[in-house]
Amino acid sequence: MAGKAVAELIYFFIHCLDWKFVGLAFNGKLCGLIMPDFETKRLPLLTSTPCLKHLRRHLGKITLKEEHPPLAALCQKELTQYLSQKLTQFSVPFVLIGTPFQRTVWQALLNIPYGQTLTYKALAQHLS
Repeated sequence: MAGKAVAELIYFFIHCLDWKFVGLAFNGKLCGLIMPDFETKRLPLLTSTPCLKHLRRHLGKITLKEEHPPLAALCQKELTQYLSQKLTQFSVPFVLIGTPFQRTVWQALLNIPYGQTLTYKALAQHLS
């Protein structure tokens, strides 16, 4: 009997302006963006983040591999532009990994126009 497939996640470090991020990619698309509260590239600290725990819950067994794919450069470029208020919509390909309800909520959040806010109550009313 064959074992369950192992999902490979690529992680990469992004430095833009005064911000530092760790990007996570699955099948060539961004699936996580972590703003680490640590100043190290040590893998054990990365694997204990809520984002990685969430992905493990939904993907099962994962392996992590450090690379700098073309996606990393695009993420860095667009995050820098966004944080400089020069970009209002991202073109970075991404995948939403979660339950159907989580994906519905995240999709609704993506539909909020740049510069506008929405309360949790208004979002819940919109979704129900």
